[in-house]
Amino acid sequence: MDKRCVLDLVRLESWRGATIGSLSVDGSVLCNTLELPWEENERNISCIPAGQYRCIMQKCGSGITNGKRGTWCLEGVPGRDGVLIHIGNTVKDSQGCILVGTAVGELDGKRAVLSSRVAFEALHAATEGADECVIRIADR
Repeated sequence: MDKRCVLDLVRLESWRGATIGSLSVDGSVLCNTLELPWEENERNISCIPAGQYRCIMQKCGSGITNGKRGTWCLEGVPGRDGVLIHIGNTVKDSQGCILVGTAVGELDGKRAVLSSRVAFEALHAATEGADECVIRIADR
């Protein structure tokens, strides 16, 4: 039987063109998140609606996934596809995806998550052996 996990993303603030949150895996806080601000779920310019989604592990070799293990892909997002959890620091690195980092800060005067590759590796370690998850996204 495949291991499954539960991811909880709580959006804490939306300020200065970015949405900052906290990501937990199976009840333990793991890292910070950065998303686009809410813009009525418009593709490429908005974060996705709060809700519960299925996540599947998607293998790919792009830079946004550190080219090794793949990444989590959210399924069932209304009007959207290709929503991933991946490496990146500022909203310019996202087209509606969820970026992870070990801390929140600024880069070039913009809100950012920092040490994204470290957080991404921690997410992989925390979900090791799982090929499917549920992600629950809530606005505070």
